[in-house]
Amino acid sequence: MNRIRAVRALHRSRSDHRDRAYSGYLAALTVLVVVLPVLRALALLAGDPAPALAGLEAPVVVGVAAGLLLPAAVLLGRVRGPAVDEPHPTAVLLDTDLPRRLILRRPLALSSASVVLAGTGGAVLIAVATESSLPLAAVAGAAGAAVLAVAWLAGECLPPRRSAGLAAATALAVLLPVGPGAVVSAALTGSDLSAAIALALSASLALAMVPRLLDAVRGPLVLAQSRQWRATRDRGAIGEVADALGGYRARPRRLRGLSAVRIAPFVLAVPVRDAVGALRTPGRSLAGAAALAAAGVALAAAAVAPPSLLALPAVLAGVLAYCGAGVWSDGFRHAAATAGQPALLAPAPLDLLLLHGILPLVLAVGLVVLAAVLSSGPWAPAAAVAVVAVAARAMDATRGPLPPSLLGPVPLPIGDGAGAVVLLWNLAGVLVTGAAAVGVAAAPGLVAAVPPVVLACLLTARRRLARA
Repeated sequence: MNRIRAVRALHRSRSDHRDRAYSGYLAALTVLVVVLPVLRALALLAGDPAPALAGLEAPVVVGVAAGLLLPAAVLLGRVRGPAVDEPHPTAVLLDTDLPRRLILRRPLALSSASVVLAGTGGAVLIAVATESSLPLAAVAGAAGAAVLAVAWLAGECLPPRRSAGLAAATALAVLLPVGPGAVVSAALTGSDLSAAIALALSASLALAMVPRLLDAVRGPLVLAQSRQWRATRDRGAIGEVADALGGYRARPRRLRGLSAVRIAPFVLAVPVRDAVGALRTPGRSLAGAAALAAAGVALAAAAVAPPSLLALPAVLAGVLAYCGAGVWSDGFRHAAATAGQPALLAPAPLDLLLLHGILPLVLAVGLVVLAAVLSSGPWAPAAAVAVVAVAARAMDATRGPLPPSLLGPVPLPIGDGAGAVVLLWNLAGVLVTGAAAVGVAAAPGLVAAVPPVVLACLLTARRRLARA
């Protein structure tokens, strides 16, 4: 223990205290500008849930959502687990004879505490909305969040095949009438004491497995995740959010023997290549399809929500549509990379950009509209949001690196606004899609304004390609 404290104290002494102060300043502004308005909307929803949740069965919704969190946590652990610390002290300590349960317990405790705090808060909100017992919901939420944190750790520590099997098993458990999601739903929405006790016992058993999981984790994997997380933080700190998240993009490993080059008209060859490329990362493709389907469901919920709460599901639908469309939009980046290069046989960058948009446009519109219609929602706003999401993806793919002019100081009465400018530059596509979703959900007649929005996105992409 003394060696662990000495290594970490030495590493902390090298950091700049001003960086910590600035990070705290950014965190405080984020809480003030983003978190508090969202919490206010959730509090309004919890205080008057009937209009927004008309036609929905709260126990079913809570059960399905809670059940799907377990496989999602396992899959997240394969990419970025809870036992991730700074790369340098991690590398030094992993080369010692100290057990990994001692080396990694500090970052695990910090990550798990965040999960438990979020789970407890979410459980209390659900209890308020369903008029259930608050103390029982808080205990059940904390216990369920502890199980979720252990599942997150299992995704990091278990071998790839075993973690994939665990994720599949927990996903199938959603279909069971007495699965984890059903137990959580009974404790939160039905004030079921036996369900809360079952969650507490499950949390105790799961926490007992933590030391063995930590000792079984592979050192190179922990170090690789630590380095990737540090690189992501560094790139994100200078405004390169797309590059920061690019390190977590799934590498193509499946169907490598399937040829992506097909003899066909070029108009058909490009979407076929994009489809083959997407099939080589099946997990990422399934996640994108799920995000688009969830966007359709959120738009259907926004159609029946009261005006005071309409923005919440509508913005969620826009963000999900933007994220889901990005899975099949890798071709946009290829088209942007060809800008400014000599082209002997290839089409112009803008033409290539439009050809690469065929696959994401068809899939995004089809999945969002299908999910919205199956959820008894309108199809026209769903199609409009999907089209805007693909156009916003094309616009963002051509923006290039962060312009240095945006890094200059922007004096404001509350401080330097340069960070807000950089944030707006990074979130341009998300903001366009979210604004479009709110507009068409509030007034379906605004669907007629979607073509000018799409045209503006494409003209912006064309101007950026011409200046590359």
